[in-house]
Amino acid sequence: MSENKVCLPDELMVATMTKVIDLSLPNYSGEKKKIFISTKEAMEMMNVKSTQTMQDYRNNGVFDYYQLSSKNIIYKRADIEAYIETKKQKRFL
Repeated sequence: MSENKVCLPDELMVATMTKVIDLSLPNYSGEKKKIFISTKEAMEMMNVKSTQTMQDYRNNGVFDYYQLSSKNIIYKRADIEAYIETKKQKRFL
């Protein structure tokens, strides 16, 4: 079985992946929600201020990520939301 491989220049790869990233699904309120988010967006969702913290999360396997190029890393929004949900605290009655 032979494999067909396609090599793209970095700029074309980033442009292509950007289109893929922009795919979105409607959420319950009807607004569009992106499936993939950037490191900056993930940091904002988790209120993380340091890129080193994100690096530590990646190194420790806290959530999956996709490295499109050396500086272009994206995450599934659902993975970040699931991680945040694990941090929920029960209130005392």
